[in-house]
Amino acid sequence: MIQTPNNLRRRGFTFAEILFAVMILGIGFIMIAGVFPVALQQAQLTRADAAAAAISESASRWLSNNSNVLHTDDFPTTAGYFFGPPLLTPGHPPDNLSTWEHLRGNLIIKSDPRYAWVPVIFREQNASEAIVFLFVCESQLDASFINADVNTTTSLKCTLYPRVATVTQLAAAKPLLGQLADRITFKQQNATDPSPNMLATGAYVVVKRSDKTFPNIYRLGNPVDPTLSTPLEWELMPGHDLAGDVDLTNATLPAYMIGRRNITPDLNQNSFTGPPQDIGIYQTTIHLTSEHGNQ
Repeated sequence: MIQTPNNLRRRGFTFAEILFAVMILGIGFIMIAGVFPVALQQAQLTRADAAAAAISESASRWLSNNSNVLHTDDFPTTAGYFFGPPLLTPGHPPDNLSTWEHLRGNLIIKSDPRYAWVPVIFREQNASEAIVFLFVCESQLDASFINADVNTTTSLKCTLYPRVATVTQLAAAKPLLGQLADRITFKQQNATDPSPNMLATGAYVVVKRSDKTFPNIYRLGNPVDPTLSTPLEWELMPGHDLAGDVDLTNATLPAYMIGRRNITPDLNQNSFTGPPQDIGIYQTTIHLTSEHGNQ
């Protein structure tokens, strides 16, 4: 039998089948495209964590090797303890510089000025050692940090000088009331108090709880009411929440943070913008030199 062209015809795809295949391919492409931003964000977080860990180790080593510039007089415990950033008032002889002046030239990483570290110190009364909370920061709005970011005075606060905030409440979550996360509440002292403007999701806060000897580290999650322009009540990020059923209300707890970048550092014209600059916080212990230089 001789085959004709009609015998060689084979059935093709219908329009409905082609349309269904295109839909399947489209869904696949969309799912693949959705993976890339997540993977990129995870890679950025991993890079930031690795950089923060390396910088904190380097900063701890520098503090240990240069303990002669950190005197007990620089961290007075007249209130029973010292808690805060290095003081800006003139310090010990012979140069009579402040503690911040001694440190600030080493805060920005010279090999990669995108990063910097900033200390907050806690010293118990008359102790010869101090606990240092190292904020590791990454420049978020500019290509790198510059000298002006660490050049501060008593009347002009640079963007990397830790700012004080007041915490009025630390409360554990109450599932029966619909709270899914522990909460922290700040207080705005007056109209010019900049602390509420520093707050942002991901920012670290070091709080001196009155019922604890050492300060505690917390990290801000989302604002409880995101519609407010300057929210004062924030959820705590999982993994940085309260230990146990803590419920401190009507408190006045001192706290320090770096938070968002201040683009107009004049005390009366605070303008904070962008994401938080601090990407990590670490804790170390340093030995302080006595007034007469004795170890």
